[in-house]
Amino acid sequence: MRTILAVLIVAAVGGGLFACSSFDDGGVVVNFEETVQLRQNLMFTFDEAMRPDSSLNIWDTTSVISFTPHVAGKFKWISPNQLVFSPSLGFAPATSYTAELLPELLQGAE
Repeated sequence: MRTILAVLIVAAVGGGLFACSSFDDGGVVVNFEETVQLRQNLMFTFDEAMRPDSSLNIWDTTSVISFTPHVAGKFKWISPNQLVFSPSLGFAPATSYTAELLPELLQGAE
């Protein structure tokens, strides 16, 4: 059975600041470092396939990553190991965020 550590990212979004802990240690690479745009999509690349090809390119509101404070948005698998999060209204300026990988992430893992 696969295990994915619950990894937290901490963010301060103000004009786009987003600091994160090292996802690389948990087998996840992200497309952001210390800054993001307020309306930027976030990409998470896992070191193994998490979804079959039949699940690709379908927008879904089922959360597999939880943001605190809550950020409404959609998720889409663009490859078996790449997930995109697109915030509906963007990130609030000057706000600190945490994100946690949820157990639902493993549903459908190959």
